[in-house]
Amino acid sequence: MFNKTLSAILRGIWMIEPQWANAHLPQVARLLQGEQFNPAVVAADPKNIVLAGESKHLPIALHPDAHSGFVTASRYRRFSDAPEGSVALIPIAGPIMKYEGECGEPGSMNYAQWVKEAAGSPNISGIIIKIDSPGGQVDGTQTLVDAIVASKKKTIGFVDDGMMCSAGMWIGAACDEIYASQKTDVIGSIGVLCSFYDFRGRLEQLGIKLHEIYAPQSSDKNIDFKEALEGNYAKIEAELKVLADAFITSVKTLRGSRLNSTAGDPFTGKTYFAPEAQALGLIDGICTFEQAILKASGENSN
Repeated sequence: MFNKTLSAILRGIWMIEPQWANAHLPQVARLLQGEQFNPAVVAADPKNIVLAGESKHLPIALHPDAHSGFVTASRYRRFSDAPEGSVALIPIAGPIMKYEGECGEPGSMNYAQWVKEAAGSPNISGIIIKIDSPGGQVDGTQTLVDAIVASKKKTIGFVDDGMMCSAGMWIGAACDEIYASQKTDVIGSIGVLCSFYDFRGRLEQLGIKLHEIYAPQSSDKNIDFKEALEGNYAKIEAELKVLADAFITSVKTLRGSRLNSTAGDPFTGKTYFAPEAQALGLIDGICTFEQAILKASGENSN
């Protein structure tokens, strides 16, 4: 069983697109029922085969040619091994966890380290963060955002024919510029959610009675979730408000004057297709991946 993943799902607070999360609830239910992880299922998914090949976390550097528009990609043990003028590629795909997953998929702490290595390499001229993600855990996201903001290298966020939502949007906003690849890319979902499961009825069916005993000094320990189990969500909502305020304030600061309040309020958790996201100032435009690479490298691109 995916112990770390399941623990994060059950206890974590998330910045993630709710429709994506709800679509995966059956998988969570199977894990909770004790079904074991089958490696053969992962091997059958082409996307996971790519992830398995990246389990060693070898950095990817791109080598653009401004004249021909041709781009080559190579892996190196470290970004400093790449040729001078290379562009560091950091792909973020799927739900973002804080730590590396059981199958070797990177977490936000891995991404942050890659950004720092690329930013410190004299051979890297720019960084491109390629994103196709519904979001992920709150934990670890700020660390990655801080690493991107601290980089002195030109950093381009690129939505890879998919979505840049919730935590993915916060990460993208930290980049100097953001571009979508398609008009149908889904962008936004700036918000925070929390979900938890009440197992008491199921445990009683199994003949299991749960007893929780707290020290007399610990009257407030877990009180937010204890009250939520009884239908009072006020304390958890207050915690989520603090996180949502920080998320919204950060995106406003990072995007700055590029945000266009006259086009609407993008901070209610709504998602947008790329043209509307551009009108709101959440992204800077739509371009090809090759054009985004040239922008990151400092070369002129149309």
